[in-house]
This record gives sequence, structure tokens and C-alpha cells, in this order.
Amino acid sequence: MASPSHHVMSSHLLFLIFIFLLYASLKANCQNPSNFSCPSFKCGDGTSINYPFWHQEQETEYCGYPGFGVLCSSQRPILHLSDHRYYVESIDYSQHTMILAYTELDATCPRAMHNVTLKSSPLLSYGTDEKMLIFVYNCSVYPASPPPVACLRHGIKQSFVFLLGSVPDFDWYENCETIVSVPVMGDAVNGVMINGYDRALQEGFRLTWQPDGVCQLCEATGGFCKYGLNQTFSCICSDGQHSSNCYNNDATGAVILFCVVILGGGFYLVRRHKLALQHLGFSRLPTSQKL
Repeated sequence: MASPSHHVMSSHLLFLIFIFLLYASLKANCQNPSNFSCPSFKCGDGTSINYPFWHQEQETEYCGYPGFGVLCSSQRPILHLSDHRYYVESIDYSQHTMILAYTELDATCPRAMHNVTLKSSPLLSYGTDEKMLIFVYNCSVYPASPPPVACLRHGIKQSFVFLLGSVPDFDWYENCETIVSVPVMGDAVNGVMINGYDRALQEGFRLTWQPDGVCQLCEATGGFCKYGLNQTFSCICSDGQHSSNCYNNDATGAVILFCVVILGGGFYLVRRHKLALQHLGFSRLPTSQKL
């Protein structure tokens, strides 16, 4: 006759097999299909542009995130932010970061031509190490220090470059024509940036991205986010398109899967703990005592 411990172990094994089969059946509908992937492309021999970025020539629908359309210009990838163009220098898909470079830099005297804003791309944010440079142009009156940038002089008017947080106390808006702020990578700046700002501009700046809520659910279930006319959303899965995610268009499957794994794992650990205590108690009984 089988011992109680044997029955307990058998029940545990059957329960784990049940959990595995249920997990596999739920997961089967949300795996990225081997024959499907969002299209990728290159602009010349440069950086490979993959999901969640997409080719901007796709005007009716695209597989990726809103505002992540990339255009090829002179064999270089271009990303638009608030109607301004930036070169895509590199993309780290595992860290969700990219480095953009300014497209309008004068080789002999680099300067920021306009503010950098992310209003048109709410899924983007500056990297944690980014710094802001403040360009103050064409000042008719200015303090005696710090020194102006020589190549930016315009007649009797002078221009300055500062690091945000190190701008001297002065009424720059009243006495200067234009003030522009742009991000640069933190390791490229030093001091108040009177000298060396050109190298910081040339290295560009880093952005990070994250999907919105509906896209997070789609990707968490193994799908790709797709947008069509009027920004209508769909989730591309191994068995076709769904309205929100790969679990039959709602989060029920994901919730069930999570609960089953958690409850099943908890049940297994509790039962195993009880069995261990029982064995510990048995080992302390005299060998002559009947069980």
C-alpha cells in the first residue's frame, strides 16, 4: 500500500502538471509568431530601425508607437520632434534609449537654432544624465563676466552659453534678443560651458521611451502595437489582430494566468512546508512507537 507521503507527492506532481498545461494553453495565443514581425529597415549602412520605430512613408497604418516615425534623408535616419528634425545616431532597444544629433550645426561656430521640446511625443523623455544648455543671443547690454562666445558676436552685440543652474543673475530677457535651451549629454559638459559647448552640441542628446497603457498590455501578452487611420489601435498577435491584447481582446486571461501561478505556487509551498514539518515530527518519535 502506498504511503501518505507518496500520495502527497503524486498530488503535487499532478497539480504542477495542471498548472503547466493551463499556462501553456493560455500562453499559446500570445506568442510572437515566427513568421511575423514588424518591418525593419536601414537608411544606408547605418543604424537598423526596428519596432517600435517605423518608416514614416507608411501614411495609413504603422506597426510601432505614435510619433516614432523615422524618415531616411541622404541615407541617414531622421526623427521629427515638434516639427524639427534630428539625426538618429544610435538606438538601444534593450534599454529603451536613443541618441539624437542636431541637424543644423554650423561646423565653424555651432549654435542652437531652436528649443528642443517633446510635446509632440509624450512617450519620450530626456535621459537621467542630460543637461540643458542655455544660449543667450545678441545682447546689447551684458555683465562684465563671464566672457561672451567670440564666434557668436554680431556687431556690438554679444552672445553667451550657460549651463542651466549656472546662469548669472541678470535681466537677459530684457537686454537680449533670443534665448534658446537645448539638451546635451551630461558627460559632455563641464562648468558653466563658456568653452567646449560645441563638442557637447555635436555629441547630441539621449532620450528614453516607454509605451502607453494600452500598448503595454499588448506587448506584455506577446503582441505588437499597431495604429491605423485616426489612431485606431490594434494588437498584432500570432492568431491575428485583437482590439487590445493577445488574450482574446481583454485582460481576463492575463489575470487568470497570474492568479493561477501565484495561488498554485503558494499552495505548493504551503503543502511542502507542512510535509517537511510532518517529516521533522516523525523523525523525533521513538522508533518503537506505532504511527
